[in-house]
Amino acid sequence: PAYGMAPQGPMPTTVLRVANMLSPAELANPAEVEEIRREAMGACGAHGQVQAAVIPTSGPAAGVVFVKFADVRAAQAAAQALGGKTFDGRMLQTSFAPEAQFAAGNFV
Repeated sequence: PAYGMAPQGPMPTTVLRVANMLSPAELANPAEVEEIRREAMGACGAHGQVQAAVIPTSGPAAGVVFVKFADVRAAQAAAQALGGKTFDGRMLQTSFAPEAQFAAGNFV
């Protein structure tokens, strides 16, 4: 797999959106969702201060990991490091989410 792939989507924000971290079976298991949320926080924390991580289990962004960083640089570094990386046989896709939507709990 290609590491260091540039994130797709809108301009960088402090909210990183990581797709393909969970399988449908994992998404259906609350313990698995929490374990992967913690793993994502750990992996992202290597790039800067993580303030929160959320994995919606329903709606249009079900199974997508949203990670809120203290600053944009940390989010960009994590996006570069994780984008294109393989996790449990799935290629991770990174993009940025609007901070206001994250704050409002509007995950898309």
